[in-house]
Parts: sequence; structure tokens; C-alpha cells
Amino acid sequence: MKLSGKVLLASAACVALMSVAPANAETVTTKTVVHQKVVPDTDKVNFSAFDINHDGVLSMDEVGEKLFYVFDTDGNETIENLEFDHRQVMTIIPMEKDTYTYVDWDNDGDVDESTYTYQTFFQQSGLMRFDNNMDGLSPAEFINEGFLALDDDKSTVIELDEWKEAYQHSMRPSAAEQERYN
Repeated sequence: MKLSGKVLLASAACVALMSVAPANAETVTTKTVVHQKVVPDTDKVNFSAFDINHDGVLSMDEVGEKLFYVFDTDGNETIENLEFDHRQVMTIIPMEKDTYTYVDWDNDGDVDESTYTYQTFFQQSGLMRFDNNMDGLSPAEFINEGFLALDDDKSTVIELDEWKEAYQHSMRPSAAEQERYN
């Protein structure tokens, strides 16, 4: 008698659960898309492209050379005075997130309710430390030296070897420039 009472009670609970389930049946579909916002007159920085020799390590020489070609907007393998002050690289890239949610409350295949949310957030690159006013990075801001000071041969343009020398100098710790006293 006790055994059948437990079976009857378990059967009643199972029937109660089955009767509740169909009333709450629904299908919820969510689609989220995250992408970089398009910012006119700027290039996105693909750091994997900086690994020129493909060894998996970004050397100072590689970063300096790749940035030289990013800042050389006309492709003539020199940086002219107009390119020197032109903001070419965006250092704070706005990201956009679109989320679409579709709900089919009665599972009939028709969407009964849909919502859309939009969110903007920022992803910062390591180059941001050079971009003091956060409006994009120019060669002048990156190298933090005057155009004429970089132009060693006085050719009125900055060649790759001049750029690399200035870049490596700018990356030296300030203690390396101090004189030794005995």
C-alpha cells in the first residue's frame, strides 16, 4: 500500500510538470555581432602584419619599419613634412555591438517579439601611449621629435634608415642617455 501511494504521488507530480511545460513553450534566438566602427581617414593596425620575418616576435626594428610604411601614405618610401603631421593611425578604435533577440512564444514559427540593442565600446591598442590627445597617431606624435631633427642628410624627406634610428632612440630608457661620472 505504501509503495502504490509513492508511485501515485510521483505520477501526479510528473503529470503536473508535463501540463506546465507546453504552456511555457517558447523559442528564443539571439544573434550578436561585434565589429570595428569605420573611422574615415585612418588605418586599422593589424599587429600580426608587423612581424615582417614571421618568427612570432615583434622586434623594434620590425615595428619601426612597418610604422614607417604606414605613415608613408603616398608609397614613395619617404615621409614628407605633410605626412609627418598627418594622423594616419587610429589608436582608440570604437567597437560596435549589435544584439538581436527574437522570441516565438507559441512555437508557431512566427516571431512574436523582437528586440535590438546597440552598444559602443572602445578597444585600445598599445600605440595609445603615443597619442596624447587621442585623435589618431601621427609620425610627429609617435617619434616625439621635430621633422628637421630626423632629416640627417638634409634631403627634406625622412628615409627609412633615418626613421629607424629615431625610433630606436625614442625607445631607449632615459637612464641610457645620462653621462657617467666617476
